[in-house]
Parts: sequence; structure tokens; C-alpha cells
Amino acid sequence: MHISSLIAGSMLASYVAGHALIISIQGLVDGKNAGPMGQAMGYDRAVPLNGQDLRHVPIFDQRSIATWNGCGKNILTGTLSPSRVAVAQASRGEIAQAKAGGQLFMVLHQVNGDGNGPFTCAINTDGSAKRGSFKKVDIAKQVPGQNPDLNAVSATNHPLIVNLPANLECTGTFGNKDKVCIIRCQNFAINGPFGSCAAFQLVEELNSLFRRDEDASVKAKRQEEVGPEKKEPEVGKGATDADIAKLMSAFDTSTKKIKRQEEVGPEKKEPEVGKGATDADIAKLMSAFDTSTKMVKRATSESEKVEDTVKALTQGDAVPEKQLNKLRTQVKQRIRNGTLANKAEEAGKKYHEKKVRLRMKSGSWKNKKPAEKKKDN
Repeated sequence: MHISSLIAGSMLASYVAGHALIISIQGLVDGKNAGPMGQAMGYDRAVPLNGQDLRHVPIFDQRSIATWNGCGKNILTGTLSPSRVAVAQASRGEIAQAKAGGQLFMVLHQVNGDGNGPFTCAINTDGSAKRGSFKKVDIAKQVPGQNPDLNAVSATNHPLIVNLPANLECTGTFGNKDKVCIIRCQNFAINGPFGSCAAFQLVEELNSLFRRDEDASVKAKRQEEVGPEKKEPEVGKGATDADIAKLMSAFDTSTKKIKRQEEVGPEKKEPEVGKGATDADIAKLMSAFDTSTKMVKRATSESEKVEDTVKALTQGDAVPEKQLNKLRTQVKQRIRNGTLANKAEEAGKKYHEKKVRLRMKSGSWKNKKPAEKKKDN
């Protein structure tokens, strides 16, 4: 199926201002990651999470849960059909597992300002994702924000935790996976909504020590070698932000961060959030995704610094938007790699040289003047 040029055009226009998508989904058991880690529909690991690439972000057409139909579209693959996408994910072992009455832990990637919270989540139990089949579920940990207002945060990951009903039954089948439900989460962005669908399998038993492709004998041998497992604080129902950060330790390749946490000792408890969870607890689950307050402040500070630097380099000239955007990109990159102080003067020099060339060529920075017609003798 091909997207019409009209729909494609509206999608591209929407992607200019906002993005958010789920990049992982997993069950929680006794406050720990449990079962295989699932992948949301549309997410492509090959697309960089850099706050600029928009290709894999799903966009939805419906806002009211009663009208929700399907799992949206994205630029990369077009219509995200569960019958196609979830079957492929099942073959790759990318379907998460959860228990009725338990919780799902999702990592929501906010690409830019229009991808902020709050989010609404609902579940389709038969795997069809058809109109009128989604039922709203409670959210234990919400994504920050007051959309449709924009914020300065970009390329940031947030925890999104939902409580599953105790009487939940899933009847969908995708490939070799049965008892599958589909969860859809989206925000209220004016240019969206944005969000994702993800399939998960309902199971009666869920092992929090899950290791992909590891059978019982291998697991037993490994546990004998490393000794009894160190108990971690419980997360999820009664979780703290510090605990939730630990859920994300599997994604953290830096032992320095873990070591630093051990040195500073237990974190101070914050007021309870959700089902007894504090923001400090949930922050720990997200440590691998670096969603600390420091990152948010840095994003805001960076945005202000970019505009101040660009203003200084252009010295109040009326610069075409295309040139301004190029200059912003250069300045932002130099801020991030720490070379702004050394190269700002060089960037300004190149900018002004180009400005002079354009003026000589066209006579105006804003608009090129048409060449005067030669008068007949």
C-alpha cells in the first residue's frame, strides 16, 4: 500500500515540529526487568536518536481513544500494520512479555519539544488494533510536559510505566506467539499525535533473570560461578526513581556511573509518585538513557547558547532562514564537542566572507536583484 502524496505531505509537515516514540518495552516482576525486551512498531535501531532524524517516528490520525484505529504511519515504512510488523518482531524475539495485574516498563524517546507528555495509553486485546477496540489503562509513571506546549528538551529518554488490569486477557497471535495484546501510547501534540504501538505477550510466569538464548542448565552453572544474586530494591509497584535507573543498567556500558552511585551511597527518598514510586527511584531505571535533570538543563542551556552565538555571528543582519539553520547546526555541533570557544571566530569569519560574496553577486543579502536589461543603442 502506498501513501498518497497528500497524506505524505501532511506527515512531512507534522514531522518538522514534533517527535516521540517508544524504543523499548519490557515486563516488570518484583521491581526488576523481566522477560525479553520488546521493540515498538516503527522503531529502527539504524536511525540515530539525535534529535533531528524523523524517519521512524509514528504519527497518528485519531485523538479520542474511541476512534483509535491501527498503529499509525511513519516516513520510513509507511503504514504500520500489526499483522506485518508484529509477525516480523515475533520471529526476531522482539515481543515483550508481561503478567496480568503486573506492569509494563517502556522507554519513551522524546526527539524534540513537541514530543513531550502527558501520554495516554490503551490496550487492544485481540491484536487487530481496529477502531473501538482499545481500552484505556492506568499510567504509573507519566512522561513530563504539558503538551501541546513545546519545551526545550530534545533527544531525551523518559520512563513510561503502565499498570495492567488483573483480569486482562490477550487473544492475538503473531507468528509463533499467541496470547498477544497491543498497547498504543500517544501524546496530544497539535502536529501529531506522536507515540507508538508495541505488542506484548501475556504469560502466567515471568522470569526476572531472563537471558536470551540461555537454557536452564547454562543459567544454573552461571549462577554457581557468580554466587547468589545480589538483591536490588524493588521497582514498579512501590518503586523509587533510584530503582528504576537500575532497570536500565543493561544498556549502560559505563561502569564509572555504577561505581559513582556505589560511592555516594543510598539516595535520599523523594515524595512518592505513582504506586509508591519516587522520582529518584525511577531515575535509576533510566541511568543508561541519561535522563537526569542535568541533561534537561543542558538541553535548555544549549538552545539559548546557540541562539546567542548565532545572533553575535550575524551581527543583526537579515539572514535567509536556510543560512541561519546551517549556522545553527554548526554552532550546536561545536557546543556539543567543546570546540565553540576555539572555532566561533573562524565560523564568524567564514560567515561574513560568504555574506560579502552574496552581496557582491546579488546586491542584497535578502533578495537577489534581477540583472538589468541592456539598452538598445
